[in-house]
Amino acid sequence: GLVRGLIAAKKYGCDVINLSYGEPSWQFQSGRVADTFDDAVNRWGMTVLVAAGNDGPALSTLGCPGSLSAPITVGAFLSGDMMVD
Repeated sequence: GLVRGLIAAKKYGCDVINLSYGEPSWQFQSGRVADTFDDAVNRWGMTVLVAAGNDGPALSTLGCPGSLSAPITVGAFLSGDMMVD
C-alpha cells in the first residue's frame, strides 16, 4: 500500500506528500519502504512530510516512516502543564 501510493504519486506528478501514518520500526533505514521514501525525496524531487507517530510520550516511540532519514518528520509535545483538568 505505502510503496504503491508513493509510486502513484510520482506517476501523477505530486510535488508534496503529507502522511499521517506510522507503524513500529525494528531496523533503521532498511527495506523497500525506506528505499522508496529515499527515492521520492532524493531522486523524484518530492517533499515528503510524515507523522512522528502516536505511541509517545516516551523514549523510542518514533515509528516508521518518521524514523527514516529522507522525509521531514513532524511531531508534537504535550507537557503535564499544558493539559486541562
